[in-house]
Amino acid sequence: MAQQCFKEHFKFADAGEMFQASIKHTNRHKAVLTKDDRNILDLIRFYTAWHGAANLTYELLKSTGRCLSTIHCAIRKLIKLGIIRECYSEIDGIPTVLYTMQPFEEDSVGAWSRFSRPVQSKRYQVLEQFRIQ
Repeated sequence: MAQQCFKEHFKFADAGEMFQASIKHTNRHKAVLTKDDRNILDLIRFYTAWHGAANLTYELLKSTGRCLSTIHCAIRKLIKLGIIRECYSEIDGIPTVLYTMQPFEEDSVGAWSRFSRPVQSKRYQVLEQFRIQ
């Protein structure tokens, strides 16, 4: 099956603007993105630039060398962070899940913004309550 063009899902003026947005996203969430997350993001960014959206087939996912549960966990994390989004389309009458890059918004922080700052332990929070101001 030939790769299809999904330009209706592409939300940028050109590929350069999309790459700039993805760099800003990765800089914002640098603390929480693992190497696997960045690799999956690069894969989605590449296919989004060429086809408008990434149709991640089983063969393509297996070519990354990671297990499928790791890949799906990374995809869910990128969606929660607001870096990518799921789109639904049909290829030859078969419903398909597509992934595409999200535009960068300066004021949005994503659903996992609490991970961008250091996590404080319960003990620290209890001690903070009794601190003299």
